Amino acid sequence: MATPLQPCTIDDLPSTVSPRLLSFSGLQIPVHFRAGSNKTLVIIFHGAVSREKRQIPFFQTHFSTAFGAHQLSVADPCLASDQHLSMAWYAGTQDLPLQEVLPRLFHAVAQRLQVNRVIYFGASSGGFAALH
Repeated sequence: MATPLQPCTIDDLPSTVSPRLLSFSGLQIPVHFRAGSNKTLVIIFHGAVSREKRQIPFFQTHFSTAFGAHQLSVADPCLASDQHLSMAWYAGTQDLPLQEVLPRLFHAVAQRLQVNRVIYFGASSGGFAALH
């Protein structure tokens, strides 16, 4: 069983070194942040998660060669709602309006970090979220 994540806010991100529950717009979004040294932010979405191999929340690994970019790996919080789900496309639910809230969250993070470039990355079902 996974260790419960500690809560944080956008202001806590630059000092966060372990996964956290980011509080934003009344939601708790599991994130894993890695501070960078330049004005680029890479937002990373995971694909389908095999529950036999991975624990929820699952975070796509940060890039080892992101050339100094800040990195924010986001776990799909919908997967915690049903143990049979392997993907939920970051589409959200009626009570978890991810497609409405995530763009505002990413904009707020970019402003907080004072970045001028945001790159969205996702493979498989995470690609859907990156394109959205």
